Amino acid sequence: MGKNRGKKTNIASRAKSGKEFRIGLFEIAAMLLVSAIIWLAAPHLARILGRYSYFGAFLIAFLASATVFVPAGPLQFAIVGLGRTLDPLLLGLVAGIGSGIGELSGFFIGQGSTHLLKTKDKTLKWLLKLQSSILTRWAGAGVFLLSALPNPFFDFAGIAAGLMGMKWYEFLFWCIAGRIVRFIMLAYAGAWSVAWI
Repeated sequence: MGKNRGKKTNIASRAKSGKEFRIGLFEIAAMLLVSAIIWLAAPHLARILGRYSYFGAFLIAFLASATVFVPAGPLQFAIVGLGRTLDPLLLGLVAGIGSGIGELSGFFIGQGSTHLLKTKDKTLKWLLKLQSSILTRWAGAGVFLLSALPNPFFDFAGIAAGLMGMKWYEFLFWCIAGRIVRFIMLAYAGAWSVAWI
């Protein structure tokens, strides 16, 4: 219990002190623009990068996860397609690592955006509260769970982890572990779909 209170105090004290790394509106707008470009180019990126075997799978998963607030599902479904021709276990491992690294974009937004706590947007507040309640209760295991499950709002979990002051390497470790589980399942879904055809 005391540990949880300390985390909440840490967020509040970080919001009051002007000492933390700050991300402004320009940086967030730039990330959203890059995310939109990746989203628009997703089908072409999946087709082009899919030709490069495991390295292509790493890049596909990285780009799909580096988008912020913009779903890049077509890129993740490319991993299912690659599961038909590549080793699903190795494919899931490589894609999970790429995806976990890509999710640092949301984490760093949270780490530098304590002003998000002052937002009046009820949906944003609800999503941040939902994800942070899981992370406050289970910390790294919460990151693992939220990243392994199909969670279209995982960007908010990364933001919440950054706001809570979680170490980036701790977030990265648990996120990669969860994404490896997810992408192994996606890769095996692709491999098994070939057997059904």
